[in-house]
Amino acid sequence: VSSRLMSAILDVLKKSGIRLAFLSVNVAQVPAVRLYQRIGFRITGRETQPLGDGLEHEEYIMELDLRSPGSG
Repeated sequence: VSSRLMSAILDVLKKSGIRLAFLSVNVAQVPAVRLYQRIGFRITGRETQPLGDGLEHEEYIMELDLRSPGSG
């Protein structure tokens, strides 16, 4: 279900002319990181951000080229 939802979202972005998709994900959220990597996102950096709990958390910055075949 999560893969199909992400594919649908990425299709909307492609159709609207967006070329690159970026996201950040908590490094501790391994299933989410794996999902994004399966779809084709790659880790391009790391940063620390305060999240909803008010604490600093390490996050991956991930990127997907929507112009490449098979993305999404």
